[in-house]
Amino acid sequence: MSSISINAPWKDFAACAGMNTEIFFDMAEADPIISQTVRQSVCGNCPVQDICLEAGIENKEWGIWGGEELKNGQVVTGPDVY
Repeated sequence: MSSISINAPWKDFAACAGMNTEIFFDMAEADPIISQTVRQSVCGNCPVQDICLEAGIENKEWGIWGGEELKNGQVVTGPDVY
């Protein structure tokens, strides 16, 4: 099994490649069941999950990145989780 370089176009290898991105942002924020389902079923077995999370944190993103929910690049936990 080959590893994916951080310099490679990692999004091409993501489990979510080609999916509607709204499920990772507005839809996840509006519905906790969608958020949990996406994090588990899409991100859970993604081969680039760690790179995705790192990119979300470094770029101060919001939404679901690498199976975590972010706001301004910070992992959201507890009652603030979508």
